[in-house]
Formats: sequence, structure tokens, C-alpha cells
Amino acid sequence: MQIRKRFLKDSNLEVNPVRHLNENLTNCIQNSIGGIMKTLAIIFFVIISMALSAWEVGEVITTDYSWTDSNGEYHTLNNLVESGKTVFWFGGEDWSPSSNAAAETLNDWITQQNSEKLYFCGNFDWSSFGYDNLVFSNELNQILEDFTNGYIPLFVIIGNYNVTYYIDNNLDDALFILPQAINSFDKMSVLNPIDDQILVIGDENVFDISELFIDPQNDPITLSLNNNTDPSVVSAFVINDSLYISALSEGFSEISILGESIGETILYNLNIEVYDVSDNYILILDLCNSDNTETLFSTLEDIYPGGNVLMANDWNTFPMTNADAVFILLGIYDDNYILTENEVTPAIEYLNNGGNLYMEGGDTWAFDAQTSLHTLFNIEGTTDGNNDLSNITGENIFAAMNWSYTGTNSYIDQLEPLGDAVTAFRNPDADYNCGIIYDNGVYKTVGTSFEITGLEGSNSLYDAVWGIIEFFELVGFPMDPPQNIYVNEWEGSVSWDAPDSTNVIGYNVYLDSLQVGFTEDLVYVFNNLESGCDYIAGITAQYCAGESEMISATFTYNGLVAEEVLIPQAKLIGNYPNPFNPATTIKYSLSTNDHVSITIYNLKGQLVNKLVDCQNQIGEHSVVWNGKDNCNKDVGSGLYLIRMRTENSSFTKKISLIK
Repeated sequence: MQIRKRFLKDSNLEVNPVRHLNENLTNCIQNSIGGIMKTLAIIFFVIISMALSAWEVGEVITTDYSWTDSNGEYHTLNNLVESGKTVFWFGGEDWSPSSNAAAETLNDWITQQNSEKLYFCGNFDWSSFGYDNLVFSNELNQILEDFTNGYIPLFVIIGNYNVTYYIDNNLDDALFILPQAINSFDKMSVLNPIDDQILVIGDENVFDISELFIDPQNDPITLSLNNNTDPSVVSAFVINDSLYISALSEGFSEISILGESIGETILYNLNIEVYDVSDNYILILDLCNSDNTETLFSTLEDIYPGGNVLMANDWNTFPMTNADAVFILLGIYDDNYILTENEVTPAIEYLNNGGNLYMEGGDTWAFDAQTSLHTLFNIEGTTDGNNDLSNITGENIFAAMNWSYTGTNSYIDQLEPLGDAVTAFRNPDADYNCGIIYDNGVYKTVGTSFEITGLEGSNSLYDAVWGIIEFFELVGFPMDPPQNIYVNEWEGSVSWDAPDSTNVIGYNVYLDSLQVGFTEDLVYVFNNLESGCDYIAGITAQYCAGESEMISATFTYNGLVAEEVLIPQAKLIGNYPNPFNPATTIKYSLSTNDHVSITIYNLKGQLVNKLVDCQNQIGEHSVVWNGKDNCNKDVGSGLYLIRMRTENSSFTKKISLIK
């Protein structure tokens, strides 16, 4: 099963639809304000979540903003909302009140409001236009920068518990929402939300939920567990003011906590993901919150189908202890993460226990302070780089590979290998190293000063990641074979069930230990069987990383009419040498004149080179592949597939190019 940590930002709050404000108001509403009739289509959501990098509708504000307004009164946001007032901020420096009816509309509306329930403040002075009720503060400009999305005017409405609603450009929308917002903030709400949880099997957590909800009337709140969508994944129960959760098995469950006050109820949903980290997983530790982590994830998922690929953005979410490999992403300036000595102990212990660690960072090797972890890579960061990285060439295990580079920026550290470490990646234009590999004998490391997801061109990101995984010796793990083989003795056909893995390329079909075909289907019909003869049918699953074990079945063909010959009409004999460098000879044979194609594919199923595509005579033939693609460019080290097709048959074999 392929699973990952996703950075969860889902809404957690479900409020009673009778008691709370129009959470999904999608029908058109007619409203008259200041004599103006407009049709409003408002989608209004009440959401409470943790604060993100930019304010969103329904967020809880944790910053205590302060300002002095035009009445000479000093205010803090917390003091206003704790006094039961809804705060209405207006911003829009380029919106001229003299040419817009909004000032008059605002003035009229505010005059009619209960000052005990509402506080209004704009960010510029309208008193010269006769609107003295429109309180303003120049200090509001800086505050509103936290909310703006680039459009003006901007209306920010803040109510009890510092929950925000905001809209742009339409004053009528703001004035329509305000009365409802004022009323809604008198209702029961979430005060201290709980983060969605990422757990591993065996974790046991206890959460204090005594202040999860709040009731403005201070009525007592009864807490209970409303639902657990999958009790096999987590056990959950509420005792008094505590929520107890135990992680039981890999999967996902949603926990619903019910709060009940006098005449009012509220639900809070907590999402929980549980992972098995006992063995067979690769961990991506994205400390810089890169936008490209999913790209690396999907690439590793293709190359490493035998285990889980997990993602986290902190050291504590998943243990490294049993990981087959760890990828630490530190980013490129100015979105880079700087490692400190007090946090790297888990990675050091992981390496000293035989781990495999990849680490990338544009400044981590030369510009930033070094930690004890850096020294284990045997890398010397010689210079903080210039803006000069546009091409990368491979060396050692990446020999003859070439990439163009499109990372976040091209200012990267220049590297030199120490001791037994060797260069793996190099900037050919500026003549310096940007990637080093090191086999310590106990552990293995790969350190780069560029973003691996920025590699493209003649070779691909897939080629680079494949090389790293191969260096870490992770391409040989067991791959699930097909299941439940069945032979129809009258038709001479074989069928089977797919393995549990989702990363199967196709299936190799064997007859008496000789490969006679390759198919992506779950059934295959044999040719040239002789009635009354015994055969052994065999099936293997083909993965990116290799071939599974064979499942087989012995059968007697009972067809009434014998086929022309017992042996296949064509045969892909194989190649020699294998592994090879720089060329290999591929041999094949035909028992009749036939049209033949011999093609080379990489393990992603992409065509690399077409060697033969013509009519051939009966007999044995050979063709040489020189390790180049259709554009006569050298391909990288790794596994490739030879595919032979005739009019009635298809064969596939693996070959290995090592440079």
C-alpha cells in the first residue's frame, strides 16, 4: 500500500445548522442597503482552523493587534472581542469616497447600529466629506496588510474568539454579512482546536479537551465521543475532559467530538492517519516545506514499490530507525532551512546504525554553520556559490548522464569530496562539484547543493533518483508475484490475479521455463500446443525494479487440433554481455519469415531506441545496442527492457547497463 503524510489543512468544525450562521448560503439573496437593490450570491463558510501563512475566512487570529483611533482611544483586538463586540475594519487607500456612495452607506448603517455590539474603524479620514461617524486610524494600514490579497476595498470582520470573516470589493456583501456575524458570535464555538494527528502504530495520546469549546453564556458543556469512522485503525474514547487515542493499525479514521450546552450542540472533527514504520519505508523529511516534495514523492513511489514512502516536515512525526533511506530537504535560498546541532542526533544515530541518507541544500554545505551530521558526509563546502548553475553532468555512478537545471535559483554551494567520498554531480560550465556520494562501509550518503527535483533534459529526475536508490542498494527487495494461476486445458490459455502492489508494469509469460510472451492483461493464450502433451505454464510480474518470483501450473493440453509446431515461432534468445558497457549483442531467432521489431524501453515504459523494424528471414539473427537513444545520445546506467515483437508473438527481457 502506498501511503504518505499529507499536510492536512481541512476544516474541523461542524456547527448546528439551526443555531449557526448560514454555513453554506448559495442561493441568491435580495437585500436593500441605502436604497440600492442588489442580487448577492454569497458562499459563506464558518471555519475554525490553525493560523496559516495568510489569513483565510474563518481563521482564529492569534496576534493581539493594537491601534489608536481618530477618537483618541487605544484599542487591542483581544480587549474588544472579549467585551463582546464585533470588530469591522475597512481598508482601501485607492478608493475615493468622493466618487463612491460607500461612505454614505457606511455612515448611515453604522449610525443605526448598537455601539455595544459593534466597533468600526477605517484606514483613512472621511470627515472632510461630512462622515464624522467613520472612525479611522492610520495604524490600520499595516494591520490590514496581513489580510489583503491584492484587491481593494477590503472588509475584515472579527468576532468573538477572534474568528474572522473577510470579503473584497463589495460593500453590500460586507453589510449583509455583518448583522449575521454579530449574532453568530453569540453562539457556542471552538476555542482551542486540536491539530490533525499523524501517528505510528503503538502511539498512545491523551488530549485535554476541557477548553475545546466555549459557550458565551458560560453554560456547562458536556463532552462525548460522537463517532470513530474506523475503530480498527484507532481506538478512541472520552473520559471527563480528556480524549484518549491509541493507534492500532495502518489507515485513516475521523474522530468526532460532541459538545452539548443548553439548547445547543457542536461537533469537532479530528482527522487521524496511522502508519506502520516497522520496516520497508523511505522517509522524506521536508524541513523547508518545498513546493516540489510531491514530485520527489511520486518518483520514489515508482522506483520503490516494495514499501511505503512517507513525508513529514518535522523530526518527530516519523522515526528514522527502520527506514531503508531518508531524504532530507533543506531548500534553496531564500526558502532554505538551517540545521542546528541540537536537532541532528536522530540522523546521526540512523547513519551509525547502517542507514542511507540523502541531503540537499543550497547553503547548507558552505554558507551555513556545519553540524556533526555534515561531517559524516565527507563533504567540504569550499565556496558559497554564484548564479551559475544551468547544467549538471554526472560522474561515477551517474557517468555519461546530463541534465539541465531549473531549480528555485542557481546560487548553490561548491563542494569537494573528502577521503573516500567521490564526485557524483558537477557543474560543467563553472567547473565545480555540486553532489558527492560516500560509502562509509557502515552507512551511505549522498549530499547535493541543488534541488534534485530541478533536474530535467537529456536525463530525467527519474534517472537521478534511480541512481541514488541503486547506490543505496534498495532495488533488490522482494516484489509480489501474481496470484491464483489457472489454466484452461481445452483452450490452452492461462489466467491469473494481479498482486497486491499497484506498481506492476506487466506480466512475463513462460512455457516450460522459456519466456514466450509479455502482456499487460491477466490472461494469455499459448500458441503451437500439441494435444495430449504436458506443459508447465509460468507467470511473473514485471516491476520497475525487476521481476517477481514465478507462479506456475502443470497442465495437459486437450485441444482437439494440434498447432503447427511444438516450439514457438520466434524466440528472444537474450543479450551478451549482460550487464554491459558500452555495447551488447542481442540475439533472436525465427522459425518462419516474419516482420520483427526490436526496441529498447526504460523502466518507465518510455521508448529509448528502436533497433530493428523490418522483415527478417527464418533463422538466427543479432543486433548490437551501443547504449544510445534514438538521438544518438548516451543513456544512463540502470535496467532496461528489450522488447521483441513479431506478427504473432511478443517477448521481453531485462538488460543492465553499468558505467
